[in-house]
Amino acid sequence: MQKLRSADKNVLNRRRSDQSNEVTSTIKDARDKLSGNQEISINSQPELIIMFARNYSAALFISLLLIVSTALALVLAQGLPLVIALGWISLQFAVHAAMVNVCRHICNTDPKDIQVSKRRRQILTLCFLVGANWTLLIAYMAVFGASQVYGPILFGFLLIYVAKFAQIGPSVRHSALLSCLLPVLAFAGSMAMQASIVNVIMALILPGAMGFVIATASRLMESHKRDLEIKMEKDALIAGLETAQVMSEAARSQAEEANLAKSRFLAAMSHELRTPLNAILGFSEVMSKQMLGPIENENYLDYAQDIHNSGSHLLSLINEILDLSRIEAGRYQLREEQVYLHEVAHDAIHMVEMRAKAKDIDVVTLLQPNLPRVWADEKAIRQILLNLLTNAVKFTPKGGRIELKLGWTATGGQY
Repeated sequence: MQKLRSADKNVLNRRRSDQSNEVTSTIKDARDKLSGNQEISINSQPELIIMFARNYSAALFISLLLIVSTALALVLAQGLPLVIALGWISLQFAVHAAMVNVCRHICNTDPKDIQVSKRRRQILTLCFLVGANWTLLIAYMAVFGASQVYGPILFGFLLIYVAKFAQIGPSVRHSALLSCLLPVLAFAGSMAMQASIVNVIMALILPGAMGFVIATASRLMESHKRDLEIKMEKDALIAGLETAQVMSEAARSQAEEANLAKSRFLAAMSHELRTPLNAILGFSEVMSKQMLGPIENENYLDYAQDIHNSGSHLLSLINEILDLSRIEAGRYQLREEQVYLHEVAHDAIHMVEMRAKAKDIDVVTLLQPNLPRVWADEKAIRQILLNLLTNAVKFTPKGGRIELKLGWTATGGQY
């Protein structure tokens, strides 16, 4: 039974040690990250993909309106047959529907569950298809349309298209480039083959405008990405500190419960021991003083006195344990009164003087005279001083010296 209890105690101690080490490690990691001693691994790609999905969904109406307006303008300008226009609109709507479906799945998925590589491939593929559809329209107009009709119309709508995708696309790298590069190059090539100076100017302006808009949007997105990473890093730090705080609170609660159980155990055991100990002290005192008749054998008298002395010492130890339990439980009450510290010092020195002489230790007192009384618990002060002197005698080597000083402090108190 004793072995089982010992084994259970060892297991419990190991668990407490592991919990304490885990709490200490967690708090240390959180502090190191907060002070900048460690790098925090932040993956902002899921958040950026979610941002693209939200921006694309928000700009869907503008995209569809741009498609319909372009086709309608070319039809009204008699540069594009109605059947071709409807077919082109249908292709564009199909690609945008597929993109909206992907964006909806992204927005409805938890960021940590998003398959970044898969979603990124889908987005880039669909962006390429959107740009390819615009390229098909430009190629048809270059072959069958009149440049003086479709050139200015497509130039204006392509500028809007490039600006729109430049604002949506930078959160997913290369998406804006895949959407805009083919139609812009196709338009610039078709315009450059025309003899009109206006067409050549449009062919030069559109690629430059695309590069400028995409570069500006990319720089803004890099700044936004840094802000997002800083926010995520801050959230990670807060989460780490909250975890450490929770673990620390749990460990502190367990320690308080264990300490309270220990205090209750000590108090219960002390009370249980004092009952038989008082009987031992009473009977040994009766025997040593021969109250019920003389004891002929003197050794019995010495034994009775030894029993009484040992019992008194044990009782004082139990009282100290009770005092410690009361202090830890916050129930220790001071009995304050006016006390002369030099009297307490003389009493404490008298109690350790025999031990000091046995080790050939000199106890020197340096007491300032005429010190007034102080307001304190005499028993507590005496016990404090006695503990200090006892430890001094115990750890001072043989033939050493112990000094006890009593005097005024700089603030008018006494030490």
